[in-house]
Amino acid sequence: MIQLLDKHKQYDIIGDIHGHYDELVSLLKNLGYSLQNGIWKNGDRTPVFVGDYIDRGPKIMETLKLVRDLTESGNGIALMGNHEYNFICMHNYDSDGKPFRKRSEGNLKSINQTLIALESENDFYSYLKWMEQLPVIAFNDSLRVVHAQWHHPSIELILSSSIKTLDQNGLSQVFENETLKNALDITMKGQEVQLPETHHFFDKDNKSRGEARLKWWNQLPSNKMDDAFAWILILMLIY
Repeated sequence: MIQLLDKHKQYDIIGDIHGHYDELVSLLKNLGYSLQNGIWKNGDRTPVFVGDYIDRGPKIMETLKLVRDLTESGNGIALMGNHEYNFICMHNYDSDGKPFRKRSEGNLKSINQTLIALESENDFYSYLKWMEQLPVIAFNDSLRVVHAQWHHPSIELILSSSIKTLDQNGLSQVFENETLKNALDITMKGQEVQLPETHHFFDKDNKSRGEARLKWWNQLPSNKMDDAFAWILILMLIY
């Protein structure tokens, strides 16, 4: 679940892509990357993707292939986002044969475009296994990268865990340890607060929500803001 970053390399931190392949290619070109033997490269720099490659966008398969080719060729690093985490939890099972994440109508709707993109059985299992081995944390002495929140108590729990990948076995251990499960949720989704019973809001998918994510960075002392934004999203995909 951990990726160490080379302190001698320069990194481009790239935020949520969500299947927007064309925008990703445009961003890579603007950053000085070029296509060399099928791989996007920039001799001086390495992209670090913070997760959320799937769902929503029109070119999910192309996005997955680009990011996977970069990582497997040693020319990029890809972290797990909450969308990949949700996806693998819906397709791995506990000892009772139940998925770790419920396949409710809403949850299935959220991954429908990804399931369509991975309609080939070979593609589905190949990319499922790839997602399972994605790290949750990447860091060195001067840079920290996670998908949502660098929450020190949660990070310490993850660092001390013996779990290497979030495959069937890894997820089984996570879901048997509520404290570790909460640590992963915070790291990939951010801290949430329960709203009063009479309060709720509708998210962008028109789903009613009784919990809200905290703007945790507003709680940091001013001298810690640079530390926070060293790893939060340095580069954003805007579309």
